[in-house]
Amino acid sequence: MDEILDKHSEDRSCVTQYRMGEMFVKGANPRDYRLAAKWYLQSARQGFVKSQRRIGTMYAMGYGLPKDYIKAYAWFMVAAAQHSSRARRNLGRIENRMTPGQIGLAKKLAQQYYETFVKPFKS
Repeated sequence: MDEILDKHSEDRSCVTQYRMGEMFVKGANPRDYRLAAKWYLQSARQGFVKSQRRIGTMYAMGYGLPKDYIKAYAWFMVAAAQHSSRARRNLGRIENRMTPGQIGLAKKLAQQYYETFVKPFKS
C-alpha cells in the first residue's frame, strides 16, 4: 500500500485524489475511512464535485471524520449547486436531522466553501 501512496502522492490532480479516496473506501481491506476522507477532502477543495458529495456523506455518517451535519449539509449544497442530483437528495435527507439554526449555519458555510473551493476553478 505504501508504494501506491508514494506513486500517487506527487500527482495532485483532483481526479487522482478522488480515486485514492475510492480505493480506501471500496478497494482496501479493511476499509480505511480516515485516509479516504483525507483524499476526498483534498479533491473537494479543488472543486471536484464527486469528492464534495463524498465528503458530505462522510461527515453525515461519521465515516473517517467526526459526524457533523453542518459540514455535511454545506458540502452537499456545494455539490448540488454544481448539478449533483445525489447531493440534492442527500440535502433532503440530512435536513430532517437538523434544526433551523443549524441549517442557517450550514448555508453560510456552504457559501464560504463555494467561494473558496469552487469559484476559483470555474472558467
